Amino acid sequence: MGFDANSILYGILNGQAVSHEDVIKTIETYVQRLMGPLSKREIEEIAYQYEIRYGGRTFVPSITLTRKKGEDSWFFKKKAELGPSQHAFEKRYYEYLLKEARLGQTASDEIIREAEKVLSLCADPDANEKKRGLVMGDVQSGKTSNYLALASLACDYGYKIVLILAGMTDSLRIQTQERVDEGLIGAVSSTISESQIKYIGVGLLGNGGHYAVPLTTEKTDFVAASCTSNDLSKPQILVVKKNKQILTAVKDWLKPGQTNVTSRNILIIDDECDNASVNVKGDDNPSTINALIRDIYNNFDCSTYIGYTATPFANIFINPDQIPGYDDLFPSDFLHRLRTNPDSPYFGIDKVFRDDRRHLRILNEEEEGFLARDHKKDAPFNAAPESLKKAICHFLLACATRTHRGHGDEFKHRSMMINISRFNDVQRLIADQVERFINVLKDRLEFYAGLSLERALQDAEIKRIFDVYNSDDIFARDTVAGRSDPINVLTPFDEIRPILLEEVKQIVVTIVNNRYKGDQRFNYKAYKDVGARVIAIGGFVLSRGLTLEGLMTSYYSRNSNAYDTLMQMCRWFGYRPGYEDLCTVWMSTLNVECFEAVVEALDNLDMQLEMMEVRGEPPQSFGLMIQESPDTLETNLLVTARNKSKSSVVVDRPLNFSGMAIDTSKLYVSSQANAINLKAVKELYARLTQNGQSISHDGNGRHMFFDVDNDVIADFISKLSIPLENKKFDPDNISEFVRKGEFYSSWDIVFATGGRESRSLGLPQFELGHDLKIDPVLRSFFYDPSEKIVRIAKNNNRLLDPGIFNAGLEDWQIEEAKELAKDETRHKRKKKTAGDPEPVASDYLGVRDRKPLLVILPIKLIQDEPPASDTSDYSDAKKDLIDQLGTNYLIGFGIGFAGREGKVILRYRLNKVKQQEYIKKYESQESEEIEDDQPV
Repeated sequence: MGFDANSILYGILNGQAVSHEDVIKTIETYVQRLMGPLSKREIEEIAYQYEIRYGGRTFVPSITLTRKKGEDSWFFKKKAELGPSQHAFEKRYYEYLLKEARLGQTASDEIIREAEKVLSLCADPDANEKKRGLVMGDVQSGKTSNYLALASLACDYGYKIVLILAGMTDSLRIQTQERVDEGLIGAVSSTISESQIKYIGVGLLGNGGHYAVPLTTEKTDFVAASCTSNDLSKPQILVVKKNKQILTAVKDWLKPGQTNVTSRNILIIDDECDNASVNVKGDDNPSTINALIRDIYNNFDCSTYIGYTATPFANIFINPDQIPGYDDLFPSDFLHRLRTNPDSPYFGIDKVFRDDRRHLRILNEEEEGFLARDHKKDAPFNAAPESLKKAICHFLLACATRTHRGHGDEFKHRSMMINISRFNDVQRLIADQVERFINVLKDRLEFYAGLSLERALQDAEIKRIFDVYNSDDIFARDTVAGRSDPINVLTPFDEIRPILLEEVKQIVVTIVNNRYKGDQRFNYKAYKDVGARVIAIGGFVLSRGLTLEGLMTSYYSRNSNAYDTLMQMCRWFGYRPGYEDLCTVWMSTLNVECFEAVVEALDNLDMQLEMMEVRGEPPQSFGLMIQESPDTLETNLLVTARNKSKSSVVVDRPLNFSGMAIDTSKLYVSSQANAINLKAVKELYARLTQNGQSISHDGNGRHMFFDVDNDVIADFISKLSIPLENKKFDPDNISEFVRKGEFYSSWDIVFATGGRESRSLGLPQFELGHDLKIDPVLRSFFYDPSEKIVRIAKNNNRLLDPGIFNAGLEDWQIEEAKELAKDETRHKRKKKTAGDPEPVASDYLGVRDRKPLLVILPIKLIQDEPPASDTSDYSDAKKDLIDQLGTNYLIGFGIGFAGREGKVILRYRLNKVKQQEYIKKYESQESEEIEDDQPV
């Protein structure tokens, strides 16, 4: 059946990479017509086999900023001159991508094509020129594949030395060396000097020989005394740490005409270039690693330096001013942005922090036994908190589900990451508790293996696994486009129970830090025939570049004070073909807020790069601005470390309010603050009714005031007591904006109500006036008694449901919002399920002829109802707060600005180029509007 079905599918799609949704649709529409009815599981299996074989699109069109057009590059002229035999490195790497990496033709073509673009921007290896550039890509999105393709092409086109700077740790350098051995060298580097060379990767393809000479191995970093080559005609490859001693030795040895170096050109590939490579001292006395890289770059007449990173903030802030003969590493010649395809199996920002967030699990920092983010190095960890136990159970169930699905996937690696401490001693304590829990699960599953499910569920540990399987959204509802039945319905728990036992027996708990080196490291290769099941516990080493194979479950709680550091901790991102639906990320609300700030900054950066490309501006002449975190006061989150951004300044810049929805998801718990807001609401109601306005109702029966004057709204907002943690809800700025009335002549007001849910609890109504009583809105929350606020937890830490913004709209406007929701250019999201996507706030706010909307919510705080066996969220502090408030409801607010042109002040950090552009632009303008725009 499978072979025939796949042949039919191939005949229809012609081996082209299309979205998963289109594959499913093709099977259901055409394959079933020829073969007869297929079960949901059979349809998924056919789709899986096709996607594994033919792959998906890895990248969408990239963005390139450069000094000159690509078609004028030396590369394309030389490409036309080289014959097929002169593309040996490229040919075998391409074959490796197809046969060994199994990426499919489309993805493999894209990787080579992107590498060609980057090489075309580099210095001509036969000319006396120097180039510096930057390649940006998403975290774990294939940057290594790109620079291995680049290095392969560079070897074909005349580069004789390729130096790869591979992070600061042995673990990362060894991981990189192993990938270089497989994708470029073609042999295990440490065996090349031995009598029996062990060929791997590209070395098993083509003519089977290795074409490049490694001057480092997976066992040893660079040692000058051992670096001799009998064949200087072949490219020399070095993979080294960013270490003072190592780079000094490389600098002293890599001098054309001296030692064994005859090459006059060098390609330097700086992986994770924002880490250690950036000058954090003065321009006249640069920091050690930065100076050594510049020295190596300047040793050669022809050199290209390319930084690779997912977090380019620090690199953009490098001083671009040139010191003759000793330029810093600012990417003045080109900046290339690799963009992942949302239809690929890349598990990234979209799937975790956008879309419907079904992969995100919120950790409660009040939970008993939870390790505080700011703990000390001697912090105790005497028992695993309930959330960690649930996450481990989730990982175990995900492993069992992959094995049950088959496809040969049962022999693939599966990993879980626990990154909650940077201290080695604490990591050891965590590992002890995780090992203890794994052993308990193993014993219980084995003991109850032959007993009935009813009897097995009497055990608390098996009951915990059972509850996760039958309540978590990953297993208990539709998780893949095209599947109508949840996983737990397709595969009942009793059917997967024996697989759980076999999986838990294979789980290895390991610590990943700098105490464990060499043979002490966890080695995935030792499990290549069976597939590793590993729970990796670590801190810094897990946070920079290191890849955990088959990562499915990530349990994360860390402090970070910079965008780049935070994003580098996202080891959970990456390609997850065939199992992306099983992946989860567990983190606290505060961490989610920090990541949202980073996502917003990255979106803004992409927007600027697109504009720069259209204008044909190179990085050297057109600076960049990176948005500062809107939550800076709460999280101290910086764009990058202060010593990396010393050449930048902060400015306030006006942006528009158009289509923006904001709310007060953080609320004061003090009775005084809430009394202020309650008084303001009642005064607003009295003012409107005394002026002859009366409550009306929209099509959904909501209580509303229509056509309220700007001054009334501005006066009301100016009186509110709003926590500073609501950075976008600034009553002073907003009330001033509303009062000017430049873009809106009137507003609508809606009172959100709880309806049936709150009435079922018998809660008293919230009384606005003698003629209006409304049911309070129920909201779960997070609360730290050391703070003066509560954080609303419902709806992804947002107070408002997007549907509230259809209040007062006509039917035709709601239909227009639905059409806007379908517009992919408006939304950075991937459509997950069949049917049209639901409108979000910006869609309702973007329709024609609508007024801005003020939302007022009386809120009753509630605890999430936990399973009978889990009371971890029922903290005494939260219960005491609920009892203390009683029927004194909190008051929350939201604003939806209609799609008009308005301005809001956001804080930006400018690099030095943009500073000069900014000053020059505004020095000659003296209008009142521009005065608010001056640098601070």
